[in-house]
Amino acid sequence: MPMKDQIESSSYMELKMHQDGGSTYVLKIPTFWDAVNNKWIAAIKTPKTKMIIHAEGLDSMSLQNDFNVKFHDCLTNPEIQDEVFSMFTEVK
Repeated sequence: MPMKDQIESSSYMELKMHQDGGSTYVLKIPTFWDAVNNKWIAAIKTPKTKMIIHAEGLDSMSLQNDFNVKFHDCLTNPEIQDEVFSMFTEVK
């Protein structure tokens, strides 16, 4: 399920993080097909600052690559990295 205040979609992209010798965490990102511009769009909003992380691609691989680059910038930004990490859900 998407986080509260997130847009719901019928398709999702997943990011997974594995801790060494520990848990696995997953983040589901809603994806949408933009038929007018012939591309895929993925977007997610951070819960506290309401920053939107947005990516576009002509296919699933280019969409994933674009999102990974933008998401990495958020994970390495000390001002929002804790907020971004809190968006992941532990997989049991």
